[in-house]
Formats: sequence, structure tokens, C-alpha cells
Amino acid sequence: MHSHAAVIEEPTAMTSEFREIDDDESCPYCKKGRMIFRNEEITVSELTDRGEVVCQVVVPMGSCTVCNSRMMGSGGSEKVANALRRARDALR
Repeated sequence: MHSHAAVIEEPTAMTSEFREIDDDESCPYCKKGRMIFRNEEITVSELTDRGEVVCQVVVPMGSCTVCNSRMMGSGGSEKVANALRRARDALR
């Protein structure tokens, strides 16, 4: 099965910086394990000219069965971007 995933650049869920990668569900780091995805609620934040916005969003998060690396699954970056946009709009 072929999926499109986004890797979290920071080791914490408190980030809005994501790098899209193309992945076939094998771990892109150790190349030995498989990525197992499930929906998780994460907290994301962004600094704006009006202050910091913080929100929770449910996204597919994967974890490697061997090295425990974590990555965001397909559609996660779009969900995060939409949640942050709504939070920024609420500041106006």
C-alpha cells in the first residue's frame, strides 16, 4: 500500500513545520520497520503578528514498529494548516 505522509521536523507536537515525503509505509529512517498509523489529537502552535495561536487537531500519526520514529500521515498537514488558519481568523 502506498501512502503520502508528512514528517514532523521537531521532536515535539508543538510545531507547524512539516516536510512532505512519499512513503510506502516502511520507516524512512531505519528502513526496517513498518509505520503503523492511528488518529491522534496533537497540539500545534504558530506565532503571528497578533500573538501565538494554539489549537488541537486530530491527525493520522504513524509510529515505526522497530525504531519508534513518528510521522504524520496523509492529510495531516492540511488538517493542521486549516486548524491554524481558523485559530488565526479567531484573533481578528
